[in-house]
Amino acid sequence: MITSRIDLDSVSRELVAGLPHELSNPKASRTDWTRAVVGGLGNIGKARKLWVCCRKYKDYFQDQGEWLLDLVWMNQSENSIVLAAESEWGGISQFDEDFAKLLSLKAWAKIFLFDSREHRGSERMVAKIEGYMGVFPYHLSGEDYLLIEATKQGAFRYHFQVLDNGSLSSVKFIPWETLPWPWTRVV
Repeated sequence: MITSRIDLDSVSRELVAGLPHELSNPKASRTDWTRAVVGGLGNIGKARKLWVCCRKYKDYFQDQGEWLLDLVWMNQSENSIVLAAESEWGGISQFDEDFAKLLSLKAWAKIFLFDSREHRGSERMVAKIEGYMGVFPYHLSGEDYLLIEATKQGAFRYHFQVLDNGSLSSVKFIPWETLPWPWTRVV
């Protein structure tokens, strides 16, 4: 029974809108991006009264430290992971292990963030993730996946919801509205 549903559209909009303007600097590092994403998602989870667990930046959130992913939201009353997030800013050749961690974890909502800066090669990246999901035999009906591609133009989002338990006959991420970065908005 799924009682702790997370609206990935709302979470991703809140995350992107709250990212700091310092990330607009082309010299912002992968660490800067990860720290901002973890901090943003952590604050969103805390506002929802969820237990926030993060691996690298436990100085932000004191609930729990040692996890395999960048950040996890837990509902303690249900002993369930309601959101799992992982990022890989190194390109297609480096995200195999990071995405595999999301696949293997029981969580209803899963976010994977990656970088393409110029929005080049994103089709290949999404297709590779679809391929990973297509051969993974332990899906749970109701899992929601959201890919967020960080580019100079904004946050390109791709969504897929698992409809059946076990192996999937087809995996096709659907593009969602691209979100502008807070520093690119015209007032």
